[in-house]
Amino acid sequence: MNKKKTILYFIFALISFNIFAQNNNVSIKDTIIGKSIYNNIELKGKQIKFNDKIKNISINNNSIEVSTKHSSTTISDSSINNNDKTKQDSSNNNDFIVLCDSIFNVKIIYNDSYFEGIDLINKKSLWTRNIVSNFNITDLIHIDDSNIVVSCNGLHSINILTGKGWDFDLNTVKEDKTSVYVGTTANVLLTIAGAVAGIDVDGDIFNSEPTLYSYSSNIVYDYPYIFMAGIDRIVCLDVEGNLIWQDSLNKKQTTPSVLFTYDSNIYLINKGFIQKDDEHATTSGKCFVNGYNIISGKKIFSSYLKNKDNVLEDYKVVNNDLYMLFDNKLVVFSLANGKTIKEFSHTLESYKDNVGSFAYDNMFFYDKGKFKSINTIDSTNILIFVDDKELNIYNKDMTLIRKVPYDNIFFKTIQANNLTIIGNKKNSLLINEDGIALMKLNISYNAVRIGNKLYDIKDNCITELDLNDLFK
Repeated sequence: MNKKKTILYFIFALISFNIFAQNNNVSIKDTIIGKSIYNNIELKGKQIKFNDKIKNISINNNSIEVSTKHSSTTISDSSINNNDKTKQDSSNNNDFIVLCDSIFNVKIIYNDSYFEGIDLINKKSLWTRNIVSNFNITDLIHIDDSNIVVSCNGLHSINILTGKGWDFDLNTVKEDKTSVYVGTTANVLLTIAGAVAGIDVDGDIFNSEPTLYSYSSNIVYDYPYIFMAGIDRIVCLDVEGNLIWQDSLNKKQTTPSVLFTYDSNIYLINKGFIQKDDEHATTSGKCFVNGYNIISGKKIFSSYLKNKDNVLEDYKVVNNDLYMLFDNKLVVFSLANGKTIKEFSHTLESYKDNVGSFAYDNMFFYDKGKFKSINTIDSTNILIFVDDKELNIYNKDMTLIRKVPYDNIFFKTIQANNLTIIGNKKNSLLINEDGIALMKLNISYNAVRIGNKLYDIKDNCITELDLNDLFK
């Protein structure tokens, strides 16, 4: 099953630094990051190694703060300053980091009952704001440079500098009263999406306290409108938090959902299942698609899909049609009238364990000595990426054309000067515009670009690569 996770995006400002110091907690040395495939020319960078595994990183305009289990280390342009844990800011390991904004040098944390803004430079608390929820943040958007909107059993706007903003109530929590716990303690588990809260249990007594699940959609921002769906309604707000329009949903049929805009409309896909953990999804409610006019909220259609015991894995809009990938079939759905155009059943062996998702636009695959972008493939073909297995390419009638092994699939990291860095779990490569590999790189495809430098973070090490040395 495709395990896509909702991710909260951190804003990183442009930084550039060189490291000249070394101490007990941190060691710095030059390292070989890459080697040319044709002439063995080596590409050098820096490796910053810490005694403990890296837990959090905060970035501002002049430095990087790295937090490990026992210390907080600031790396600046001329020195490394170490602090023990007692000198760090008021946040602790149980706080959820909502945002690190290095434009304003503010970190925002949440701890189940309030949000707090902390100055990244002096570690002082700037503001607090009480918002109590059973769940952590499930989504976050920026509506301008200094204001964000978060989903936390409702919608809340937060000014990064002052903490002020509006609140809008939206029910996004359901109970599963069939859950039973045995034991002495069940810890509260908070996750980005599909969160599950365990309930304390005394002794060895069976307890039928309910498990709580988040049934919220993602937040969609289409200026000047903000959209979100909960258990019993979809709402459209303006940037001031005023309700523009809403449409009721049958809470007996709703499940976690997804919203997306296309043309002048917004669409809601009610998935028809609840993800109870990373491995298991349970069908629930109904799978349906609703279409609305963005401005007026007028419903264009509401269509139910036959999805008994089927799990929606992914969706993609192609030429005005919605392609929905279930664990046992592919449904092509019209966004114009809400009718099913055609259906294809899965027959491949690989689908028994893991369906995956539609291919991503940043994918490259190796073919006949060159690396090709999937965007060069016939647009009428259907590309399904089976996680950790292969990329399957079908024609429009779902006839399998070819399989691309996972080891031959790469993801684009950075592109500049007609050169591109691509990588997978095993290798990273620098390729030219013709898809020819020029250099092997010892970095992962999860590396983060900040200005003209690339930072690869793994365990207790940070590898720094100056892109000016690479994209010459």
